Amino acid sequence: MATGSSWRSSASPANTLTRDAPLRAYLAEASLLIYVLHQLAIVLPGYLIIQTTAPVAVKLPLLLASSIALTFVVYHFGVRRSPALVTALGGRRTR
Repeated sequence: MATGSSWRSSASPANTLTRDAPLRAYLAEASLLIYVLHQLAIVLPGYLIIQTTAPVAVKLPLLLASSIALTFVVYHFGVRRSPALVTALGGRRTR
């Protein structure tokens, strides 16, 4: 083992979240708005999914995947592009 070398790769997830990276900046800007949006994004698909006859082992992953996808789609393509919505939902523009 070489002395002075780091055991962590510069591309490791730990380094990606601790240095200034585009993903970190995006999530920092979106955090409050995603929190606000996720509540609606869980209730709407949840209402539809709960009515199916599928077992819970299918419903839960389906609800998780659909709510995460719906939250980020609504944020990225709807809220983020509208300064009025960002302000109305309590966010702030960092750019």
